[in-house]
Amino acid sequence: MTRRLRFGCVGGGVAVAMLGLLGAVPTSAQERHSVMVTNLVPQDGANDDFGRKLAEELRDHINGFVSHRAVEEKEIRDALRQYKVDMEDLDCITSLQLLVARVARIAFCGSYTEDREAKTVFVQGAQFVAPGTAPIEIAGRTWPRDAHRAAAQEIATFFEQFVTQLRNAESCREYYEREAMGEAESRCVIALNLAPDDVPVRLTYAQVLRRTDRPEQAFEEIKRVLELSPVDETALELAGYLAAKLDMPDESREYFRQLLQLDPGNVPVRVNIAYNLAQDGEPELAMALVQEGLDIALDDVQLLLHHASFAIRAGQDRKVEGQPLTPEATRYYQQGLDSYRVAYEQLGAGMDGDHLMLMIAGLNEVGQPEEALAVAEESLETHGGEPRFWSMKGDILFRLDRTDEALTALDEVLARDPEYRNVRVRQGKWLLEVGREEEALPILEQVVRRGEQTALTVATMFFREAVNKGIQPEPKRPAFAIRLIGMAKRFEDQITDSRFLGQVGYFLAYAMYLQAEAEQMPETLASAQQSLPRFREVKRILALSHVAEYGRGRHSAHYQQLTSGTDTFIEIQEALIRRGS
Repeated sequence: MTRRLRFGCVGGGVAVAMLGLLGAVPTSAQERHSVMVTNLVPQDGANDDFGRKLAEELRDHINGFVSHRAVEEKEIRDALRQYKVDMEDLDCITSLQLLVARVARIAFCGSYTEDREAKTVFVQGAQFVAPGTAPIEIAGRTWPRDAHRAAAQEIATFFEQFVTQLRNAESCREYYEREAMGEAESRCVIALNLAPDDVPVRLTYAQVLRRTDRPEQAFEEIKRVLELSPVDETALELAGYLAAKLDMPDESREYFRQLLQLDPGNVPVRVNIAYNLAQDGEPELAMALVQEGLDIALDDVQLLLHHASFAIRAGQDRKVEGQPLTPEATRYYQQGLDSYRVAYEQLGAGMDGDHLMLMIAGLNEVGQPEEALAVAEESLETHGGEPRFWSMKGDILFRLDRTDEALTALDEVLARDPEYRNVRVRQGKWLLEVGREEEALPILEQVVRRGEQTALTVATMFFREAVNKGIQPEPKRPAFAIRLIGMAKRFEDQITDSRFLGQVGYFLAYAMYLQAEAEQMPETLASAQQSLPRFREVKRILALSHVAEYGRGRHSAHYQQLTSGTDTFIEIQEALIRRGS
């Protein structure tokens, strides 16, 4: 089979590959798909009779199809006049160009030479072609020069094969676009069995494999596509993504390098590729790709902004919750911030809001809250109507120990959006952290009433403060713990978690025990009279079923010591009171 000519769509042309070639079977002559059968081009002085007569016979065969009709020779000549092309010069390349111009959907073309002594012709390069799909090529063959009818009949069988090929190729693409991956795969496989070199179908098949979590197989298919069409932009891009997915960063960069070599200065293409890489969890590769663009255009604002956002994303990926930034994470953050600073010099507060927010958050994250605050305040000049900027400013001010200003910033958030998430919770939490519990309580009570947080969540906030600042540290602060646990208990009627209630009761009893223990130290009548009611209250709380269940289950030994110690102190205080009386 000759391989002299090969047609197919490359790059972004896959989306228009089939042009709706074969939908439902047409029901009227007007709906039949047009086929342009050109006269075979005579070569080397061959007589044109064979090519012309074969074309006439082939048109008759095609007109016998329900779904297709042959364009009449007169129609072809009329169309050619518009493009100033002679029928005798209508080769396969020109035929395909006419198909793209919508003269027809499918074309037949080819050429032949003549052996006058043997009275034969040799047909070569004959093929059916259509935009965006592999042609079906007919092997060169010698025919008697009066066998145009037999030749046309044989060629018509190839037309049937081509129609089947197109139908499966179209189904492959259509099912993929409908996200019916199983059907798409089966149709793609059938189409590739018929036409292994069909670039759009093989590319679609690779996409199906990628979408069904078979990146290794998809990568092998995309490499075959690139063997057939080395500058196919879509294939190069997909190869780069798949190589990154398969942890082959060098190969990935090479595919993207080849793609971008086609148009090195095309910033939108570079940014789009990098964005997709970042979305696929490869922010470092995205960074590297954008950096290559910056090496060409140092001050391109779009490249700077994307380099910055990808770098900070890479830093975020390396953060460990509750831990300081690692050196590697810090390095990525700083690279991103360096790019943001250059872009900010050009754009100022007119920078896109999302990038401004990322820049401010990044500065705050790496321990540069003063610079973050300066950028936030400048940003408010242009983005003052956006609550998120006030919210960010509040976070920074609180980090700088400017609590009242931070609270005011959050008030500004609520003034712009009363439903902004977790603002009141943050205000209450900040007040708790700085020891202003009495101010925090009414705010957090409002949070619960509004349904912004559960009673359990807010009660836990007070309870943790009580334990962390009142019971765990040395010296212990039992009075503080009792006061904070009392605030937590303000919500207990709305809490059904018996374990939490048992825990709260247990630690309240322990804090009261510590307080009473300190009060009884003088061992006088007055100290006994003061501490005895507390010890009795401790005993009452410890006897509550949910408290006892928590104590015996979680702090068994301590619970026994606490109960026995309480009984002992009660006996001592009662004895002191009897003696004093």
